[in-house]
Amino acid sequence: MAAMLFERDGYDIPLDAIVTTAGLGRATLYRNFPDRTALMAAVLVYKLAELEQFVAAHDDDTTLLKAFVRKCGLNVLLHAPAVECLKADTSTGAVQESIAVMTARADVLLDQIVMRSHAAGTLCAGATAAHLRIVNKMVAAAACEPTEAQSNRLDVAVEIVTGGLSPR
Repeated sequence: MAAMLFERDGYDIPLDAIVTTAGLGRATLYRNFPDRTALMAAVLVYKLAELEQFVAAHDDDTTLLKAFVRKCGLNVLLHAPAVECLKADTSTGAVQESIAVMTARADVLLDQIVMRSHAAGTLCAGATAAHLRIVNKMVAAAACEPTEAQSNRLDVAVEIVTGGLSPR
């Protein structure tokens, strides 16, 4: 529920709105998530798990790269405020440990995408997981602040960058 609300209303949504929408008591929220940062970290772990499930369930390796870049670009766009907040938080080692674990999981996921895309012939030979990290940032930046008239900006950005990653 928190992920959906953060995506819809932004990461500055009052926690009381999350409590009310989820039908929880405040004590329940704070028993599980002592502060907003802990809730943000949990949402990012959840979104990463969704990406892992998406990749595991994606049967067609010829469309995997483009589908992943689009999905990941959208996640980066929607959840960048949480990532930046967690990176800036030096109050607890738990937050930094959480970031390290998520980064390791993301590295494994990106390596899978690269390996499967190379095997499918949809990714140029020199492309690596590091390139996909840059691509995700580029796609999210290109799709920033979409409006009704610009709703296809993410798709255009995905087409541009995946075209550049394709074998010649």
